[in-house]
Amino acid sequence: MVSQVRQPRHFLRILKSFLVDNSPQLGDGAAWIGNLIRDIFGKTDECLDIYHALEHVSACGKALYGIGQSFKDWLDRVRLVLLAEGFAGIERELEPLLETLNRLA
Repeated sequence: MVSQVRQPRHFLRILKSFLVDNSPQLGDGAAWIGNLIRDIFGKTDECLDIYHALEHVSACGKALYGIGQSFKDWLDRVRLVLLAEGFAGIERELEPLLETLNRLA
């Protein structure tokens, strides 16, 4: 991955400037970013920013409900849950859906 960056040393210096004492790294949920961070720094936690978290939650809702009113109502509700409770709230909201999907599979 690093070989695909035009100036890998410069990019590495920038990345390292954000890593302090194995602190969590901000990302957008893309696998290539997580892989690059792990390749360079080893194991560290990745923190998903709120914009991309909502983007992923929205994609999940569209897959479950389509794009009608049911989706909009669901998204409004889980958006508030995410903003108020973070990952724990979203995990709680998605758990029943996962159980239903597992039963149907």
